[in-house]
Amino acid sequence: MKAPKGWVFIFINIFANPVFIYFLSTLFKTSQAALLVTIFIYLFGNLVLPVVLLILGLIESTKKYADVIRWIFCPLPIYDVGKGFYEVLINDLTNTFT
Repeated sequence: MKAPKGWVFIFINIFANPVFIYFLSTLFKTSQAALLVTIFIYLFGNLVLPVVLLILGLIESTKKYADVIRWIFCPLPIYDVGKGFYEVLINDLTNTFT
């Protein structure tokens, strides 16, 4: 099963990001703790997770796990933006070289 196209992820982020940050901030007593956790989640979702999924997707025996993990992290807004930009870039490169 393929993930939705890149523009879907970018569109979802417009509405989901403020709600996600507000919900996450209500889980903490201090704003500093909420800020640190939000930064950590955003760094993980935009820097670490795409690399892990790329590596899992390249290995034939773990490709199905990469597909499952990709869908699990779709509600994370920053992952959606990164995935959206990645899809737009791949589509542009594919159209350029074919």
